[in-house]
Amino acid sequence: MVRTDHEAEDMMSETVLQAYQSIHKLRDEQAFVSFLFTIAHRLVKRHRWRRTFFGQYDEQAAHEIPHTDAQPDVQMDIVLLPPGAAAPSRNEHEKLWSSSTFSASP
Repeated sequence: MVRTDHEAEDMMSETVLQAYQSIHKLRDEQAFVSFLFTIAHRLVKRHRWRRTFFGQYDEQAAHEIPHTDAQPDVQMDIVLLPPGAAAPSRNEHEKLWSSSTFSASP
């Protein structure tokens, strides 16, 4: 039903959690096993749908994606610059912020 042991553990713990949260909805105690299997089946179906729709997350591949964007604070400085002004280098940016008006001075 799932691909890895880790996914199976996640499905099992989520099944137990949902069963615990909705045990009050169970009408017949003899249907408890069916109740658990129904919850597990729905969770696995949802998991498969999400995996198909969103794909598997691969952390290593995500870190290997190159990015050339500036850091968010530098991007904001660029937005606030008047047209035609050059963006400060990373060192200049750090100097500006370290000696800015935000420092605690009397």
